[in-house]
Amino acid sequence: MLDSVAAMTIRLMWLPLMAVAVMHVAEHAQAMVVLDRPRPQLGYCTERDGERYESHLALQTVTRPVFDRTGKRLYGVIREDSPPDRWKAAMFDVKDDSYLTNWIVLDYGRRRELGVLPSPDGQRLLLLLEAGETARLAVSDTSASKLDRFERGLDPQRSQYAWSSDSEFVYYSRPVESGDGMALKRGTRDGKTVETLIERGVVEFDAARAADRVVALVDGTLHVLAGGKAVQTFEPEGPIAGVCISPDGTRVAWGGRRIVVFDLEQGKVVAASSPPADAAATDRKPSWSGDGSQIVFERAFHLGGLDGIVVGTSLTFWQVGSNVEQQLETTTLNRSHIVWSPSGGLVAYDFVDLGAELAASATHHEPSELVPAADGAAWTAVTVPSGGHVVCYAVAPSDGRVVYAGRRNGDLYVTQDAGEHWQRVEVERDKGFEGPLTDLAVDAQDSRVVYAATGAPVWRSKDGGKTWSRFGPDARDRALLSIVVHPTEPGVVYGFWGGRRLSRYTAEGIKTISELKEPMGLDLSIDPHNPELLTLGGPHRWKRVELFSTNGGRSWRSPAPPQGEGDFLFLAANPGDKTTLLARAQNDRVFFSTDEGESWELFADPDEPALWSEATRTVCRAAFPLPAPTPEDGWPGEAITAVRDTKDPKRIYMMAGELGIVRSDDGGATWAAACKGLGTLPVRWFAVARDRGGHVVVSGARSLVTRDDGKSWSACAMPDGDLGWFRDMTAHPSASNVFFFSSVHAGVCRSTDRGAAWECIVGDYREYGIGSVWHFGFDPNDSAHVRIYGEGGVLESHDVGETWTVASKFDPLPRKFHPPQIVGSGDAITMCERGNWRLFQSRDLGKTWRALDGPFAGWRTMVLAGRLDEPNTLYLVTEYDWETKASVLWVSKDLGDTWEARPLPKRFAHATALATDPAFPGLLAIGFESGNVWLSLDDGAHWRDLGSGLPATMDVEALEFSPADRRLYACLKDAGLFWIKLPERP
Repeated sequence: MLDSVAAMTIRLMWLPLMAVAVMHVAEHAQAMVVLDRPRPQLGYCTERDGERYESHLALQTVTRPVFDRTGKRLYGVIREDSPPDRWKAAMFDVKDDSYLTNWIVLDYGRRRELGVLPSPDGQRLLLLLEAGETARLAVSDTSASKLDRFERGLDPQRSQYAWSSDSEFVYYSRPVESGDGMALKRGTRDGKTVETLIERGVVEFDAARAADRVVALVDGTLHVLAGGKAVQTFEPEGPIAGVCISPDGTRVAWGGRRIVVFDLEQGKVVAASSPPADAAATDRKPSWSGDGSQIVFERAFHLGGLDGIVVGTSLTFWQVGSNVEQQLETTTLNRSHIVWSPSGGLVAYDFVDLGAELAASATHHEPSELVPAADGAAWTAVTVPSGGHVVCYAVAPSDGRVVYAGRRNGDLYVTQDAGEHWQRVEVERDKGFEGPLTDLAVDAQDSRVVYAATGAPVWRSKDGGKTWSRFGPDARDRALLSIVVHPTEPGVVYGFWGGRRLSRYTAEGIKTISELKEPMGLDLSIDPHNPELLTLGGPHRWKRVELFSTNGGRSWRSPAPPQGEGDFLFLAANPGDKTTLLARAQNDRVFFSTDEGESWELFADPDEPALWSEATRTVCRAAFPLPAPTPEDGWPGEAITAVRDTKDPKRIYMMAGELGIVRSDDGGATWAAACKGLGTLPVRWFAVARDRGGHVVVSGARSLVTRDDGKSWSACAMPDGDLGWFRDMTAHPSASNVFFFSSVHAGVCRSTDRGAAWECIVGDYREYGIGSVWHFGFDPNDSAHVRIYGEGGVLESHDVGETWTVASKFDPLPRKFHPPQIVGSGDAITMCERGNWRLFQSRDLGKTWRALDGPFAGWRTMVLAGRLDEPNTLYLVTEYDWETKASVLWVSKDLGDTWEARPLPKRFAHATALATDPAFPGLLAIGFESGNVWLSLDDGAHWRDLGSGLPATMDVEALEFSPADRRLYACLKDAGLFWIKLPERP
């Protein structure tokens, strides 16, 4: 029964997440089958006397419910036990808008229906039919005497479909031939004329009931179509969990941290539900009421943060545009296809239970013991040259040569000579700030006075960072992310926290200046020429200006750029006239306002010499941290942060990601690294030579190689062009001089001299039709045999990469998958799906796939690995179990047909890396997010802790064994590369 409007508190208990029932291709069968477990049931919610109640049809398997236009009939697909696997379209009568009667099977002979959708005019049914290993659409009249079929190749799990409002067209999504996502198509109702509206990338779409409008989510961007033509696009902020368009086609709603409503006519967000009271909750799967006044959605409660496993859900009703929410009792249901009857109060959905009972088989095993490593065993850091990744920095206004920079782990660096040399600030013991560093600021008059934000209070140091104390009394601001110092009032700091509250900090106390109704932006800036001008969302972090204030933060409003100019990226006061505002637009033109931003006029245009005089150039350089992107000024590319030295206007600092700090001394015409001594290069990928100890190749912002254990380094000779994001880097297990890497832009590259020089061997991998490449696999019986596993197929070489052929092509599985794990000779591919964390496996190079449903079903798979010496051995570690106080290592000796649970020692830790040693059978290493590494010499029966010497708060991102010198290498996030000597074989 309905509880109060306030969010409910749920009991933190272990309830493994079960995936919604899906239809998939069995491994050894040509016909499509439906998973026996879990079977979805039809649930519905009714309203009586102002109260809402949930009910369901017991023991009846039902999928994809949908109402007709009157709301008096509910269609779906039911499973009949006799004959077995008989999936048939069915119709339910709705009585009094409050309950469902028995179903009527719509018999289409021997056909297997997977979905059914009535047309708006009530004259036809759109059917999703089984078509071999895929599915197809067909339109039937109500007598079922005629079927008009559409093309084959639809995905029975992911493909969506909808009618146009006039019942003349059918919209549907279909997997693309290669690559990611789905294509959006529109066909006439007879299936004879089909056109492609969006070629690829569609995640989901929805159609209005009363207007011929369609909204499609494409790689984070929402596209609105009318009459099959694109008419509007916009980019919502934050992750999207479900999107739906209002019945009249005027508004779009989507889920995420909360439900957001976007008005298509006004082109802006017009309503948003209140964020869940539970910090680890998300709102998803929204559905409109028939009159468009309310939205029903599922509120999901997560364990371990917003990305954690779902432990409970509740059906929630929201009156759009108000704070009125009605949340039903929290249950263990996982709902799909939530639909609201057009006629009133009945809401239907199919659901499965989260499946706590399936976890019982693993909770009865006794966890193993954890013993410390042998005396003297400790990790050694590999010293990689400069290029430290910093998360924040601050230039001293009183002396632009003094710059402070901070890393995520709290390390603080300072330079006194504009970045020529950096030194780490040695903080006195027990006198440092607490928490992860998020922002820095330097006093306007004294370069030794530094302020730090750490997500809670503001900290101050008066001696250049050696000692710290809380600034002012303890604050209740627990999410402080951005701070600025007042340019003319010493000892005054502004802090913006939680995306909502602006506070003024002094030594005497804290004063709230303003509080926003809704979170807007994270980055706060104050204008040095006019302290009354503050901005949120920029300007120095390459984000648009979301809000600005001209009265010191007491009130805020959104900027209104002239039509067609795009967002304002920078907002500043005119240095010569503080009453005039300057704004730089997304197209790099500069505008001015003399009425505090009510109206704007063009001030400077780099493309028009008459409007880009030396006078306007001087004003723009003084107002903005970077010059306009003209050939004369040499725009350096997308800047994460940039700050101009107020004492020397030609000197500009910029934080360039993993490259650290770069600097220009000529106003932006040329740039050079300014990070000597600023930590070490963050290592994202590395590979260890199999036959030479101390020979390692690393890659981050640059790629380097060492042959002497890190004593000296040389730059790798890489192919021309941007290498982009690496997908994999590895050494050939038997051809000792051969290394490979794959990246987004450079394709596949090979080195035949142990990583010193590289050549591109697969350039545009799209020519092979397999999508992006991911991982390499090596045949243990043939050193010349190499395979590359991509998103849509497998490439194969029998001459160590000289020539390549397509070994297999397959339609990709759902887009959000972790990289594949290759075991044995590589015929078997195992992948873990993001989101519901289910495992899928192919044993024929991706031609067919099956779900790996083991006793671990419902646990999130943290890491996955296999063994080269035993082609059928597979390992995985599931996440920490709050009930047993342990994670579990699962071992299969038959590629996942059967599994044995080997619970790890009772210690809280989420696994982040897993490695096996091909030269030492039974040797396993597991890395954790807490900076620990555990080692087993007997295939996971016993464990020893190797954590001594590793940063205690950094995630272990990768592990690799070095057979040549019996070492284990560990790469830690933002902390570098380490190695430890392994014990001798027993």
